[in-house]
Amino acid sequence: MSVQQRTQEIKTAIYKISAAANLIDSLAEFFGAVHSVANELMNARNFQIVLYDPVAQTLEYPYFVDEVNPPPAGLEPLRQGLVEYVLRTEKTLLASPAVVAELAANGQISKMDEVECYWLGVPLKVKERPIGLMVVQTTAPDEQPGPEEKEILEVISSHIAIAIERKQAQEKLRESEALYKTLFDNAPIILFTKNREGRYTSANTETLKYWAPLNPIGFTDAELLEPAIAAELRKNDVEVMESGREMILEENFITLEGDRVVLSRKVPLRNAAGTVMGILGISLDITERKRAEEELKQAKEAAEAASQAKSQFLANMSHELRTPLNAIIGYSEMLREEAEELALNQFLPDLDKIRTAGKHLLSLISSVLDLSKIEAGKMDLYLETFDVTVMIKDVVDTIQPIVELSSNRLEVQYPDDLGSMYADLTKTRQTLFNLLSNGCKFTENGTITLNVEREAGDQPELDQFIFRISDTGIGMRSEQIEQVFEPFTQADPSTTRKFGGTGLGLAISHRFCQMMGGTIQVESTLNKGSTFTVRLPAYVPEPKARPEMVSPVASP
Repeated sequence: MSVQQRTQEIKTAIYKISAAANLIDSLAEFFGAVHSVANELMNARNFQIVLYDPVAQTLEYPYFVDEVNPPPAGLEPLRQGLVEYVLRTEKTLLASPAVVAELAANGQISKMDEVECYWLGVPLKVKERPIGLMVVQTTAPDEQPGPEEKEILEVISSHIAIAIERKQAQEKLRESEALYKTLFDNAPIILFTKNREGRYTSANTETLKYWAPLNPIGFTDAELLEPAIAAELRKNDVEVMESGREMILEENFITLEGDRVVLSRKVPLRNAAGTVMGILGISLDITERKRAEEELKQAKEAAEAASQAKSQFLANMSHELRTPLNAIIGYSEMLREEAEELALNQFLPDLDKIRTAGKHLLSLISSVLDLSKIEAGKMDLYLETFDVTVMIKDVVDTIQPIVELSSNRLEVQYPDDLGSMYADLTKTRQTLFNLLSNGCKFTENGTITLNVEREAGDQPELDQFIFRISDTGIGMRSEQIEQVFEPFTQADPSTTRKFGGTGLGLAISHRFCQMMGGTIQVESTLNKGSTFTVRLPAYVPEPKARPEMVSPVASP
């Protein structure tokens, strides 16, 4: 064959490869077309296309036709074979069995199989960067490729390499578009795009549900919605496009099911040059959430109004009852003094009962009034600096007679250097008194313990005081502990009949602790006793600086 004929054959081969690259979408089919072209130019029954990934350092054999060897399965790691040698040197290799043996002897490749092979490998390069290679091989000496076949493959290799890279990019683009379409269409939220004129250019399945039976594609909001709603949506879209920044906002629109509220995120869509061409809308229907929030708000307002009315009623009733009660207590004390002077001793027990019952009822009313003030937000803190040791001694002196009523013993444990505290003295003292009184009430012939310590913080004003009030009384079950801080509640209703009390002392103590930014915890074991732990800051912040109240912690 003349040089002119061979040149024409190569030109025809290049034309066929270019045509196949333009007409065939699939890489696998394109590789088959390349093989056919190669077969027309030479004996290329055994033909391979190998692709190289320089990042993963792997080889892929997407096209492999061989009469002897099976195709490799999946991706192959780089080894030290002929393919790797061509990729490493970036030069064509025309290798007879002798050349292969010499390369193996020099350590350029690993020892090959015993079968003798005539091998031609041509690198596929794009911009001098190897992306793979073409291989033609045979075991028949009379069919071995030579310099002419080497030259032909080298000439067409650049065209094949460019076509492969373009096909790979097209396949990745198709895969990306398919993935985008799948995600876009199946997303459980509203997704849509609009152009600069405000016309819908795409809408996913969820969006079409809201527009049904209409299809918004090609229309503007002004053509589909009421003017006021459409104008608001357009204003938001224009702001996103003009500012080039995304927006997150609530928007309203109307469907066949009625008015809907959506939380929208609108993002500017840009072309390759960075020019804003429209918007992407991502919306979540929050109609039910907004409705639930409104119902919750109304229920909260109603509950607060009811609580306020209850607190106001309790406060009013407490004030109304205090006046006659004080009169009854005062008159009972006057009558008792006169009875003693007149030696009318038979009336003294009844007069004592009147006075005791009156004082008990007055104490109850005072507790109810305190609780109602707290719940109504009318209980104020009176912060002052006081010596903690002096306060403890005052509480101990007050509680001692109550401790002795049930033959109990009081143990007080605290170091000498407790220092001072900036808090509400009255409420701190009442909290400790309530807890000690509670321990006395449910303990007989036992021990009541008050332990106080100061826990250092990072700074002196961050110190905390820990007050532990323990008793060896009746204790509580775990389910009883859960309600121990509820107003008008005792751990066991039967204890009210046996030990008395209103169930307000612990509730008030808990709320006092909250008001001062502290906590109260309880640990208890049935028939062994209880321990209440109060934590209060050494420096109680002003009311506006304190965090919101939290619930008490109860431990079994």
